[in-house]
Formats: sequence, C-alpha cells, structure tokens
Amino acid sequence: MRQRGWEEDRTAIAIDVRKSDTAIICEDNFYQIPPKADAEFARALTEALSGKVPKATFGMKPKEILELANVLKKAEFGVIFAGLGLVYSMPDISPMKNLLEAMNKKTDFHLMPMVGQYNMRGFNHTLFDKTGYINRVSFEGENTYHGPQCSVVEVLKEKRADAALIIGSDPLSSLPGRIAANLKEIPTIVIDPCKTFTSQIANVTIPAAVTGVECKGEAIRMDGVKVELTQMRKSDKMADADIIEKIMEAI
Repeated sequence: MRQRGWEEDRTAIAIDVRKSDTAIICEDNFYQIPPKADAEFARALTEALSGKVPKATFGMKPKEILELANVLKKAEFGVIFAGLGLVYSMPDISPMKNLLEAMNKKTDFHLMPMVGQYNMRGFNHTLFDKTGYINRVSFEGENTYHGPQCSVVEVLKEKRADAALIIGSDPLSSLPGRIAANLKEIPTIVIDPCKTFTSQIANVTIPAAVTGVECKGEAIRMDGVKVELTQMRKSDKMADADIIEKIMEAI
C-alpha cells in the first residue's frame, strides 16, 4: 500500500480506438487499436506476458506489445478499468479473463467495469442473478433470451416495440439519432426524478423521488460494494420501486 494517491510514480496506460482526454493524459502510454480489436489485443498481450512473440493483424508491432507487457509485469498493484466499448465489442469475455489470469501470475491486478449511469452496476448485478446475463435480455412468455437482437438499439431500429417504459434513463440523448427518433412513434412512459429530453417527448411522465435524498434505497458502487442510502428530506414523490409496484397492481 502506498501513502500517496496519484503521483509521478504512477503509470497510466490508455488503450482505445481514439485519442480520448484520458489518452492525452497518458502521453506516450497510449495504444490505439481499431474498433472491435479488443479481443485480439488481449490475446496478443496475454502471449507477451507468457513469454511468446505476440501477433496482431491490425498493425501493432510485436515490440510495442512486449514493451507494454514488461511495464505491466513491474507493477506492484494494477487495475484495469474496462469501458462500455469493451463490453459491446467482446461477446465472449474469455480473452479478458485469460489476460487477467496471466497478469496475476506476474503481479497483483484487478478489473473494474466503468459503468455509465448511477447504480447501473446494481441493475447488472440483479439481472445477472436472475438470468445469468448482465444486459440485452428479452422476456417472452416463460422463456428468457439473450443476444445482440435483444438490445434496445436493435429493438428500436427494427421497430419491434409498440410501447416503451423508461426508468431513470435518457435514451433520446444517448442513442443514435435515427434510432432514438423511433421512440416518438410509440407510446412512451418515463419514470425519472429529472427532466430529460426523453421525458419531454413522453406521453406520460411520472416524477420519482431522488434515492439517497428524498427516499431511502440501496445501490452498488462501481467497485462492487453495496451501500445503503438514507432519506435526507421529506418529499411527496414516490420511490421508483413503489411506482412500478403500483403500475403492476393496476395491470
């Protein structure tokens, strides 16, 4: 354990399809790879850590990968922050699992997923406990299906949905424009404590209490730690869970 936080003796490495703000901070430790090359890069780096000559078809020289592997071997404690792009480009996460195992034979490394919104990891944990999947799940009758065809992007793109219930999210501002526009063609209900682009086009908007401020609740932090949130002020708004229960009772 170190006494200091971020200092000059820390090494930050960015691996991305573009030179992001984080990559700029990393300076010479930026490795640019093409889209959907994450699995191939992970396999090549695993080979380098295992003492083999790495191979990559996207133009990165074996020497570069070997140099990166040597940097990782010298780390006393390391963390891989996996972005959302990694999840969508790797249907099979075994290359990342193998990479992590290879690094932990040399030093101490951990992996932390970078989620996009508040308590998204809590949602992923719950969905995984119930279905064995963290996203892109379809419930049809008594069966559960999973795959790219079940993602909200594909469902809206192919206009398979005839109504949408959106809870604590703003797809109109985050989805591609042409796909998000399809939400305007179907009845849309939004449950959210905030006024968003999506709530403004919704047929029905139900304001919810802010968890941890106006109502108590539970959330899972990005590092996987579960935290209890207490109510700080009174509100006449209902918690999102209570709103959903009322809707289910009416149905």
